[in-house]
Amino acid sequence: MINRILVALDDSQDKEIVFAEALDLAKRENAQLMLVHVLSTDERDRSPLTSLIPYSCSITRAELVQRYEQQKVEAERRSLATLKQFAQEAENNGIHTEVAQQVGNPRHLICYLASKWGADLIVVGQRKQSWLTQWLMGSVSRAVMHRSPCSVRVVRPAVRSNNEPPSSTESIAAF
Repeated sequence: MINRILVALDDSQDKEIVFAEALDLAKRENAQLMLVHVLSTDERDRSPLTSLIPYSCSITRAELVQRYEQQKVEAERRSLATLKQFAQEAENNGIHTEVAQQVGNPRHLICYLASKWGADLIVVGQRKQSWLTQWLMGSVSRAVMHRSPCSVRVVRPAVRSNNEPPSSTESIAAF
């Protein structure tokens, strides 16, 4: 029986699909949700916190630090607002929901939070990456599957042509 579902959400366009699948599962199982977003400090993740200003810019170190801090505050505000919006939707459906936002490495923090909270399942999305990118840089979903203290459900958008909008999900589970 699944009582606690940790839902790892990123800034991708498919976060709505991941949340919808987790919400449906929580309703079927009468489970609690913890919605988690990790503002990544890992340069592999191309997050707002790791984007670099082009080298050709004439900018001082102080200006760079100030811009980084502004980006960080804006990213935190935006992602926390998204978490709260999803949490409200879950609560409106009768699902007890908590939110957590952390700064760090998502590969480690997702598993740590799942263990600390006592999650029975982690639901995480999978970005579309080439096999070479996955091999060179790895993926958060793969790392979570290998390090998780509980079962993991990876939600992937169904394969579609470039002109089709996302419509369904294809899931795999790792135990």
